[in-house]
Formats: sequence, C-alpha cells, structure tokens
Amino acid sequence: MAFEIPAVPASEAFGLSLSELSMFGVLITILLTASSISQERQTGVSELLLVKPINASHYIGSKALAKMVVFTGALIISLLFSWYYVSILFGSLSVIYMMLAIIFYSCWFIFVISLTLTYAAVIRQQYMIVGATILTLAAGSIINGIFHHKIPWFYNNLSSLIVKMLQTGAVSTNLLLNIGLLLATSIALLLLSFKLFDQKERL
Repeated sequence: MAFEIPAVPASEAFGLSLSELSMFGVLITILLTASSISQERQTGVSELLLVKPINASHYIGSKALAKMVVFTGALIISLLFSWYYVSILFGSLSVIYMMLAIIFYSCWFIFVISLTLTYAAVIRQQYMIVGATILTLAAGSIINGIFHHKIPWFYNNLSSLIVKMLQTGAVSTNLLLNIGLLLATSIALLLLSFKLFDQKERL
C-alpha cells in the first residue's frame, strides 16, 4: 500500500513558524521584560533613578522602547530566516505580503511588551508579573477559541489572519481591525502603566 502525504502549502509552513514564536518567543519576551523593572526595584536602582528629575513616563517609556527595538529586531531576523527556509522546502511566498506579515506580527510583540510592563508597574515580584501576563494571554486565547467566528479580529487571531493573507494575497478587513486593536490597546496599556507606576512609587 502506498500513502501519499499531501504537500504542505508554503503559507501554512510559515504559519507554523508563527506558532513557534507565539509560544517560545513570547515567553522569552515576557520573562526578559518582567525582569527589567522587578530586578531594578529589588536592587534599589529604580529608587536611585527616580530621585533624579525622571518621571514615570520617561522611565517606563525607555524600557518599552528598548524592549520593542530589541525584540522586534530579533523577530524580524528570525522570520526572515524562516521565510528563506520555507521558500527552499515548500515554495515561494510573495515578497510584499511577507514584508507585511513581518510588520503585522511585530504588533503582537509590541502588545505583549506593553501588557507585561503594565503588570510590572504595579507588581514587584517577577514570577507574579510573568504569571499574570501569561494568564491574560491564555484567557485571550480561550476567548478567541470560543468566539472565533463572531470576533475574527480578536487579539489572539493574528497568526491565522496573517496565514490567510498569504494564502489569498489580500489584506482582509479583519486583519486591519486586528492590527488597529493591538496598536490602540498597546498605547492605552503604556499610558496606564505610566500612571500606575507613578502612583505605586509615590506610595
């Protein structure tokens, strides 16, 4: 008997790379982002900095910007290597839509960093920051799994929307709504973290 295994489309193969990044890449991002503030609080570095004319927005904003530059840079490099690997083994993908996929997926990491910093603004223990962030993302994943058909533009559905874009060669309205939601929420979370951190340190 002969069994023929169907060839995996290039878009789906690239989607597997996004799934790996959604697990391990996001976990590393959360761990390193959470430690950036909690360790400075434990060692007293944050107190030394805040004695100077540095407000909460400058302190948290510099952390956010640094993490976003580092992790989105690493994300871009890893996805470019994944694109090269997929192109060799599974077939070519559109250059334009691959660039869009990388840019769009970077928004997910920006959201994760913003969410982690918001928890870090009020929680001192690193493990609690990591736990709260992971639980929030897990809750979002559950909501997305249950109400996927009603809210296809929900946060955790970004990977599926990107794969669909690569398959169809078109940017859907749901994808644009998803990106808008991620960016708007990221900005709101950062502004909230400024306020929460300032109130926490004054106490």
